[in-house]
Amino acid sequence: MDFFYKFRQFLSGPPAVIVAIVIITTPISKVVERMLPKDLFEIPVTLNDPPPPPPPKLETQEIKPQPVEQQPMQPADVITRDSVVTEVKPAPPPEPPRQIDLPRAVEVAPVRTGPSVVQMQAGYESIILGYIESIKRYPTSREARSQRPQGKVALLLEIGRDGSLKSVSVSRSSDSIILDNAALATARQGRYPPFPADAYPGQATHRFSVTLEFNVQQEN
Repeated sequence: MDFFYKFRQFLSGPPAVIVAIVIITTPISKVVERMLPKDLFEIPVTLNDPPPPPPPKLETQEIKPQPVEQQPMQPADVITRDSVVTEVKPAPPPEPPRQIDLPRAVEVAPVRTGPSVVQMQAGYESIILGYIESIKRYPTSREARSQRPQGKVALLLEIGRDGSLKSVSVSRSSDSIILDNAALATARQGRYPPFPADAYPGQATHRFSVTLEFNVQQEN
């Protein structure tokens, strides 16, 4: 209805004459097409994508095998006893194991609870001197009574570890043969004690110096 109303208004106006001329000179189908809106007859049409073209055909060519030239075979090397190396080198000797210097253990001297070696030796020498002094006697011969000599005699005694007397000699004379012989006789008649176990280590014998003094008061 709106279409006809609009069309009637359009024909009632001044342009009616122009429309009439256009109608006369133009086919009615084109006139109507120009007068009507374009979107009235447009129908949306959706077109599908065209199908993909078929893959091209691959032409297969027949491959003919080419003749292979056969080369003459060379004779293989013949293995003989002379060609085989029979010498076998011996393996090198193994290296000797290296010696590793280990830290040496520190030797700790045993702790002594008794007297030291020096103290034992000094004590033994004092025993020897005291013993000889105890058995010393002034000579009682006729010559000694007439001459009445006096003086000191130094003796050198060599005693073994068991207390045996090995030797005795005069290291310093008293200028009296009577006194020197009396000192030697005193040392020879003595009985000495053995060494202490730890005294004089490594020695089978030891020498002692002893001095004996003779005077006239010792006659009684």
